[in-house]
Amino acid sequence: MQFLKDCFVKSKIDLIRNDKFRFAFCNYTIAIYLTTFSFLLLNCSEQKSIDINTLSKVYVDLLVVEDFYMGTDSLKIKKAEVFNKYEIDTSSYFNSYRALQYDSEKWNEFFNLSQTYLDTLKASQKK
Repeated sequence: MQFLKDCFVKSKIDLIRNDKFRFAFCNYTIAIYLTTFSFLLLNCSEQKSIDINTLSKVYVDLLVVEDFYMGTDSLKIKKAEVFNKYEIDTSSYFNSYRALQYDSEKWNEFFNLSQTYLDTLKASQKK
């Protein structure tokens, strides 16, 4: 932090002495830091990581919706309702789903949770 203060004071003195804007070494350094920081802010995504339980429920609900509404105009609307129900967006879902595929242990756990959730849905339908 002291380095930045020294650079600022030095550049201020250079401006006063020369009466023109002159990029000193410190000004280049500050410009590089600001540019890097702004690129990092722009490239940071707001995608939240979805826990495996929610991911499996969304997966099963989407399968049920696709099975029930296949070939109708309501399919997109019902899929959007599933995502709204769990308060996630499609890109977060698909990114979490893709990331899960590379970890075989979590992948198996995901399908076990999905099967359990599907069984509970079937049991509640029979009642």
